Amino acid sequence: MDTKVVTIQLLKDLYASETGLLPYTLYKRYGVTPVELVQIVKRLQTSAVVQLTGGHRMSLTKAGRENIDSLIASLTPKKKEKTESAYFVRIKSNKIGRRIPFMPSKRFFELLEKEGVRNV
Repeated sequence: MDTKVVTIQLLKDLYASETGLLPYTLYKRYGVTPVELVQIVKRLQTSAVVQLTGGHRMSLTKAGRENIDSLIASLTPKKKEKTESAYFVRIKSNKIGRRIPFMPSKRFFELLEKEGVRNV
């Protein structure tokens, strides 16, 4: 089995757990060999992401939790500010009444003549 996928799943489960997980639970959950599980745990321990506490319970270190928090924050999409373009602001400001007839300005027809549009 791909250890990268197992490592990501392991970190995800450890992040969700508050008290940590037993290595046997991880062995049963992911179906990896004990040798692969020990290699993954050792690699995470040397990078100071996972710690083994009393009773052989694995949990994330404070630095590991902060790393995952920053990764989640960088992957979540950021909300854009609602800014209206000047065009729409100008159109909204030129509202006319519902039953009032609309007559385009003389400038509108001048622009059409410049562009060569006829039979308007």
